[in-house]
Amino acid sequence: MTHVHFALHPDMPFATLPVLYWNDEEIGQTLTITRFLARKLGLAGNDDVEMARADCIAEQVAGLMNSEKGPQDPTGRSVGLISV
Repeated sequence: MTHVHFALHPDMPFATLPVLYWNDEEIGQTLTITRFLARKLGLAGNDDVEMARADCIAEQVAGLMNSEKGPQDPTGRSVGLISV
């Protein structure tokens, strides 16, 4: 069974969250999990340019989520978090 584990445990990779368990393997770090799932689900792009664009989107979202002021739009206005 594949699932994402959100409880802190000393044996987690890099002692950080989230951790994805995939076929009895642990995968840590948000962007690593994002890219891994994108490849597995066919969302990572069909060529190098599409893959770079998918990476760009992942990096932009991570930047928004890690901002000290919280997520903002390009004009600097705060925006709410989106759950998908």
